[in-house]
Amino acid sequence: MKKRITEDRLNDLSSQIIGMPVSHTWRGYGSAIFLEFGKLKKSDRSKNPKGEFTLAIEWSWRVENKRSIWFGSFSGNQKISNQLPRLVGKTVKAVSLFGRLPEICLNLDNKHWVLSFATGEGQPEWALFLPDGSWCHVLNGVLYHENNKTEQQH
Repeated sequence: MKKRITEDRLNDLSSQIIGMPVSHTWRGYGSAIFLEFGKLKKSDRSKNPKGEFTLAIEWSWRVENKRSIWFGSFSGNQKISNQLPRLVGKTVKAVSLFGRLPEICLNLDNKHWVLSFATGEGQPEWALFLPDGSWCHVLNGVLYHENNKTEQQH
């Protein structure tokens, strides 16, 4: 079931992530990155453990520190591989959206920010996976909350 939501609803759905640490980070295909939050458990689908929450950004992202872009999707492979694990242990202070087409920003420990930042044609390519197995993402410029359950008829 897919349901259109507001930024306020995203804030409600993601409120439990506030105060959680980044528990694991990993790279997917191309420049895709994944940040796992909270308690980790073994994944049936991946060699990487799964957190209570997961932020996935497929491409065009950056990590900022207080005064500059620390590294991003256009950084070299070695820089990304070296720096991404340094986010582990940092605590989520806030989740917010920005831009006319919703991009996501995670404020980590008030010293680092992880942002989706699409620069190509199409849509912002991020998803926030929630503890109940559902996820939030952007489709056609609109924020959605989606799960694999079908809507039951009453």
